[in-house]
Amino acid sequence: MQLAKYFNGDMYLPVDTYRRGRQVIVLIGMIHVAPAEFYQRVRHLLEAFDKADYRILIEGMGRVEGDDFGLREFDRGLLEHYEQLRDRANLINGMMAGATGMVTQLDAFPDWRQWERADLSALEMMRLRGVKPMPPMDERIVAAFADFLARPRAQSAVYGFVKLMPRLLAALWPLHSMLGSLVLHHRNRHAVLKALETPQSAVLPWGAAHLPGMGALLRQNGFELSDRSWVLAYPGRPS
Repeated sequence: MQLAKYFNGDMYLPVDTYRRGRQVIVLIGMIHVAPAEFYQRVRHLLEAFDKADYRILIEGMGRVEGDDFGLREFDRGLLEHYEQLRDRANLINGMMAGATGMVTQLDAFPDWRQWERADLSALEMMRLRGVKPMPPMDERIVAAFADFLARPRAQSAVYGFVKLMPRLLAALWPLHSMLGSLVLHHRNRHAVLKALETPQSAVLPWGAAHLPGMGALLRQNGFELSDRSWVLAYPGRPS
Protein backbone atom coordinates (compact mmCIF):
# COMPACT_ATOMS: atom_id res chain seq x y z
CA MET A 1 0.00 0.00 0.00
CA GLN A 2 1.34 3.40 -0.99
CA LEU A 3 0.04 6.47 0.81
CA ALA A 4 2.67 8.78 -0.69
CA LYS A 5 5.48 8.79 -3.23
CA TYR A 6 9.04 9.89 -2.47
CA PHE A 7 11.30 11.04 -5.29
CA ASN A 8 14.60 12.95 -5.04
CA GLY A 9 13.75 13.85 -1.45
CA ASP A 10 10.32 15.26 -2.34
CA MET A 11 7.06 13.81 -1.00
CA TYR A 12 3.96 13.60 -3.20
CA LEU A 13 0.38 12.73 -2.24
CA PRO A 14 -1.95 10.81 -4.58
CA VAL A 15 -4.88 11.88 -6.70
CA ASP A 16 -6.80 8.70 -7.54
CA THR A 17 -9.52 8.67 -10.22
CA TYR A 18 -12.18 5.94 -10.16
CA ARG A 19 -14.73 5.39 -12.91
CA ARG A 20 -17.98 3.47 -13.24
CA GLY A 21 -19.69 4.25 -16.51
CA ARG A 22 -20.06 8.01 -16.71
CA GLN A 23 -19.60 8.62 -13.00
CA VAL A 24 -16.16 9.66 -11.80
CA ILE A 25 -15.00 9.75 -8.19
CA VAL A 26 -11.67 11.48 -7.47
CA LEU A 27 -9.84 11.01 -4.16
CA ILE A 28 -7.21 13.63 -3.24
CA GLY A 29 -4.78 12.78 -0.45
CA MET A 30 -4.50 15.53 2.17
CA ILE A 31 -2.35 16.23 5.23
CA HIS A 32 -3.06 18.50 8.22
CA VAL A 33 0.18 20.53 8.14
CA ALA A 34 2.05 21.32 4.92
CA PRO A 35 3.73 24.09 2.92
CA ALA A 36 1.24 26.68 1.69
CA GLU A 37 2.10 25.81 -1.92
CA PHE A 38 0.61 22.32 -1.48
CA TYR A 39 -2.75 23.70 -0.42
CA GLN A 40 -2.64 26.18 -3.31
CA ARG A 41 -2.19 23.26 -5.72
CA VAL A 42 -5.12 21.44 -4.14
CA ARG A 43 -7.28 24.58 -4.30
CA HIS A 44 -6.59 24.90 -8.03
CA LEU A 45 -7.66 21.28 -8.50
CA LEU A 46 -10.86 21.80 -6.53
CA GLU A 47 -11.70 24.97 -8.47
CA ALA A 48 -11.28 23.04 -11.74
CA PHE A 49 -13.51 20.22 -10.53
CA ASP A 50 -16.08 22.73 -9.29
CA LYS A 51 -16.22 24.32 -12.74
CA ALA A 52 -16.72 20.83 -14.21
CA ASP A 53 -19.79 20.41 -11.94
CA TYR A 54 -18.26 17.86 -9.58
CA ARG A 55 -19.60 17.67 -6.05
CA ILE A 56 -16.86 18.53 -3.53
CA LEU A 57 -17.28 16.30 -0.47
CA ILE A 58 -15.10 17.26 2.48
CA GLU A 59 -14.11 15.68 5.76
CA GLY A 60 -14.69 17.34 9.10
CA MET A 61 -16.44 16.00 12.19
CA GLY A 62 -17.79 19.16 13.78
CA ARG A 63 -21.08 19.47 15.56
CA VAL A 64 -24.16 19.50 13.36
CA GLU A 65 -27.60 21.01 13.87
CA GLY A 66 -29.51 19.00 16.44
CA ASP A 67 -26.46 17.54 18.17
CA ASP A 68 -27.29 19.38 21.40
CA PHE A 69 -31.03 18.62 21.41
CA GLY A 70 -32.28 16.39 24.21
CA LEU A 71 -28.89 14.85 24.93
CA ARG A 72 -28.22 12.53 27.80
CA GLU A 73 -25.44 13.51 30.17
CA PHE A 74 -23.35 10.68 28.69
CA ASP A 75 -23.58 12.18 25.19
CA ARG A 76 -22.77 15.65 26.49
CA GLY A 77 -19.63 14.14 27.96
CA LEU A 78 -18.78 12.63 24.58
CA LEU A 79 -19.06 16.03 22.87
CA GLU A 80 -16.95 17.70 25.53
CA HIS A 81 -14.31 15.02 25.04
CA TYR A 82 -14.43 15.55 21.26
CA GLU A 83 -13.77 19.25 21.76
CA GLN A 84 -10.77 18.41 23.95
CA LEU A 85 -9.37 16.17 21.20
CA ARG A 86 -10.02 18.81 18.52
CA ASP A 87 -8.48 21.64 20.51
CA ARG A 88 -5.41 19.58 21.37
CA ALA A 89 -4.87 18.55 17.74
CA ASN A 90 -5.33 22.14 16.53
CA LEU A 91 -2.86 23.41 19.14
CA ILE A 92 -0.16 20.90 18.18
CA ASN A 93 -0.69 21.40 14.44
CA GLY A 94 -0.58 25.18 14.87
CA MET A 95 2.64 25.04 16.86
CA MET A 96 4.33 22.80 14.27
CA ALA A 97 3.17 25.03 11.43
CA GLY A 98 4.38 28.16 13.18
CA ALA A 99 7.80 26.68 13.91
CA THR A 100 8.41 25.48 10.36
CA GLY A 101 6.91 28.24 8.24
CA MET A 102 4.18 25.88 7.04
CA VAL A 103 0.41 26.30 7.45
CA THR A 104 -2.38 24.11 8.76
CA GLN A 105 -5.13 22.86 6.50
CA LEU A 106 -7.63 24.88 8.56
CA ASP A 107 -5.70 28.11 7.93
CA ALA A 108 -5.17 27.31 4.24
CA PHE A 109 -8.89 26.70 3.69
CA PRO A 110 -10.84 29.16 5.87
CA ASP A 111 -13.72 28.63 3.43
CA TRP A 112 -13.60 24.81 3.76
CA ARG A 113 -17.20 24.67 5.00
CA GLN A 114 -18.56 26.12 1.75
CA TRP A 115 -18.38 22.61 0.36
CA GLU A 116 -20.53 19.62 1.21
CA ARG A 117 -19.56 17.73 4.35
CA ALA A 118 -19.54 13.95 3.91
CA ASP A 119 -18.19 13.00 7.32
CA LEU A 120 -19.69 11.63 10.52
CA SER A 121 -20.86 14.20 13.01
CA ALA A 122 -18.80 14.70 16.14
CA LEU A 123 -21.43 12.87 18.19
CA GLU A 124 -21.55 9.90 15.80
CA MET A 125 -17.76 9.64 15.84
CA MET A 126 -17.52 9.79 19.62
CA ARG A 127 -20.27 7.20 20.07
CA LEU A 128 -18.17 4.84 17.96
CA ARG A 129 -14.93 5.74 19.70
CA GLY A 130 -16.31 5.67 23.22
CA VAL A 131 -15.20 7.68 26.22
CA LYS A 132 -11.50 7.67 26.85
CA PRO A 133 -10.85 10.19 29.62
CA MET A 134 -8.21 12.71 28.68
CA PRO A 135 -6.56 14.92 31.28
CA PRO A 136 -6.09 18.58 30.38
CA MET A 137 -2.85 19.25 28.55
CA ASP A 138 -0.28 20.23 31.16
CA GLU A 139 1.02 23.74 30.48
CA ARG A 140 4.52 22.46 31.20
CA ILE A 141 4.23 20.04 28.26
CA VAL A 142 3.11 22.86 25.98
CA ALA A 143 6.00 25.04 27.20
CA ALA A 144 8.51 22.22 26.69
CA PHE A 145 7.23 21.60 23.15
CA ALA A 146 7.41 25.32 22.39
CA ASP A 147 10.97 25.39 23.75
CA PHE A 148 11.94 22.49 21.50
CA LEU A 149 10.39 24.16 18.45
CA ALA A 150 12.42 27.30 19.16
CA ARG A 151 15.71 25.45 18.81
CA PRO A 152 17.76 26.04 15.63
CA ARG A 153 17.39 22.51 14.23
CA ALA A 154 13.77 21.99 15.24
CA GLN A 155 12.40 23.28 11.93
CA SER A 156 14.18 20.66 9.82
CA ALA A 157 13.45 17.92 12.41
CA VAL A 158 9.71 18.58 12.49
CA TYR A 159 9.57 19.07 8.72
CA GLY A 160 11.33 15.74 8.15
CA PHE A 161 9.11 13.92 10.65
CA VAL A 162 5.85 15.15 9.13
CA LYS A 163 7.12 14.42 5.62
CA LEU A 164 7.83 10.81 6.61
CA MET A 165 4.47 10.22 8.32
CA PRO A 166 2.79 8.59 5.28
CA ARG A 167 5.74 6.18 4.93
CA LEU A 168 5.61 5.30 8.64
CA LEU A 169 1.85 4.83 8.52
CA ALA A 170 2.12 2.58 5.47
CA ALA A 171 4.78 0.47 7.21
CA LEU A 172 2.52 0.06 10.26
CA TRP A 173 -0.64 -0.52 8.23
CA PRO A 174 -0.73 -4.34 8.72
CA LEU A 175 -0.80 -3.78 12.49
CA HIS A 176 -3.40 -1.04 12.04
CA SER A 177 -5.59 -3.37 9.94
CA MET A 178 -5.18 -6.25 12.38
CA LEU A 179 -6.27 -4.11 15.32
CA GLY A 180 -8.99 -2.55 13.21
CA SER A 181 -10.11 1.06 13.11
CA LEU A 182 -13.85 1.22 13.55
CA VAL A 183 -13.98 5.01 13.31
CA LEU A 184 -11.83 5.15 10.15
CA HIS A 185 -13.94 2.46 8.44
CA HIS A 186 -17.24 4.15 9.31
CA ARG A 187 -16.00 7.53 8.18
CA ASN A 188 -14.86 6.02 4.86
CA ARG A 189 -18.16 4.22 4.42
CA HIS A 190 -20.17 7.35 5.21
CA ALA A 191 -18.17 9.40 2.68
CA VAL A 192 -18.45 6.83 -0.12
CA LEU A 193 -22.20 6.38 0.44
CA LYS A 194 -22.54 10.15 0.25
CA ALA A 195 -20.61 10.20 -3.03
CA LEU A 196 -22.82 7.45 -4.50
CA GLU A 197 -26.18 8.86 -3.44
CA THR A 198 -26.45 10.59 -6.85
CA PRO A 199 -24.96 9.75 -10.28
CA GLN A 200 -23.09 13.09 -10.28
CA SER A 201 -19.29 12.89 -10.28
CA ALA A 202 -17.54 13.92 -7.08
CA VAL A 203 -14.12 14.79 -5.66
CA LEU A 204 -13.15 13.97 -2.06
CA PRO A 205 -10.11 15.82 -0.60
CA TRP A 206 -9.52 13.65 2.47
CA GLY A 207 -6.58 12.65 4.64
CA ALA A 208 -4.28 10.30 2.74
CA ALA A 209 -4.89 7.49 5.28
CA HIS A 210 -8.53 7.36 4.16
CA LEU A 211 -7.76 6.68 0.49
CA PRO A 212 -7.02 2.90 0.66
CA GLY A 213 -10.29 2.17 2.46
CA MET A 214 -12.32 4.47 0.23
CA GLY A 215 -10.76 2.94 -2.87
CA ALA A 216 -11.63 -0.57 -1.68
CA LEU A 217 -15.25 0.46 -1.09
CA LEU A 218 -15.47 2.02 -4.56
CA ARG A 219 -14.08 -1.13 -6.19
CA GLN A 220 -16.65 -3.20 -4.30
CA ASN A 221 -19.29 -1.01 -5.93
CA GLY A 222 -18.11 -1.55 -9.50
CA PHE A 223 -15.61 1.32 -9.87
CA GLU A 224 -12.18 0.85 -11.41
CA LEU A 225 -9.04 2.88 -10.72
CA SER A 226 -8.46 4.58 -14.08
CA ASP A 227 -5.72 7.04 -13.18
CA ARG A 228 -3.31 7.94 -10.40
CA SER A 229 -1.42 11.22 -10.45
CA TRP A 230 0.64 12.93 -7.76
CA VAL A 231 0.66 16.38 -6.15
CA LEU A 232 3.86 17.74 -4.64
CA ALA A 233 3.24 18.14 -0.92
CA TYR A 234 6.68 18.47 0.67
CA PRO A 235 9.79 19.56 -1.24
CA GLY A 236 13.04 18.00 -0.09
CA ARG A 237 13.74 20.92 2.22
CA PRO A 238 11.52 23.60 3.78
CA SER A 239 11.44 26.82 1.77
